[in-house]
Amino acid sequence: MKTEIIALLIITALTLNSCLIFGDDCDTYVPQKWNIGEYEAELLTQKPILKVGDTLILKFSLAKILVDTAGQQINVDEGLQIFNKITTHIDSNETVNNDFFATDTTIFNVFNQYFDINLIKGDTINPYVLESELIGDYWEVEIQYIAKKPGQYWAKIDFQEIFTSEAKLEDGLCMLGDTQKFGGKLVWKKSTNNQIALLFQEEEENYPDYFGFIVEE
Repeated sequence: MKTEIIALLIITALTLNSCLIFGDDCDTYVPQKWNIGEYEAELLTQKPILKVGDTLILKFSLAKILVDTAGQQINVDEGLQIFNKITTHIDSNETVNNDFFATDTTIFNVFNQYFDINLIKGDTINPYVLESELIGDYWEVEIQYIAKKPGQYWAKIDFQEIFTSEAKLEDGLCMLGDTQKFGGKLVWKKSTNNQIALLFQEEEENYPDYFGFIVEE
């Protein structure tokens, strides 16, 4: 009986952590309303092998009003954030382990030693999290990364958070499911300059949200 009670408490805690709470308490739970699906971002490079001083350009645009995978309209009226992690590549079996991708912070705290950042559209929350800018009817991000150190690198892209006032519920109501990104997924647009297959020795299709690049002196 004691074991069953502990298990029940754990399940309850996980359920509560998976919902988005806008009031003080959750009296009623409603299903996740939207699943916005997959979108592409671009990481533009002019050549397969870069030199120190060369520029990579990240571009992304999302309509303020869009239709999700079920044909439902959602108004992304409060913006969005993108997660773009750039870090050094380590030639090791560890690099194909998702735990490694999630926990590695090789250059996070010294990012400006590896890249200069030039903001064209949007802003940076930190070296990995980018804030969108509303331009017309689109939320846009455009950032230049200027390489400062030679090495092998990869970039991982995804949505960090999508903000919509439509998701705000009255007190006592909570929305279950993925309420941070509403099922949104970012991948890189296919590029002939993506060196991820070379870095990981696997097919590029296995890593749609990873972009590999090499910087030389």
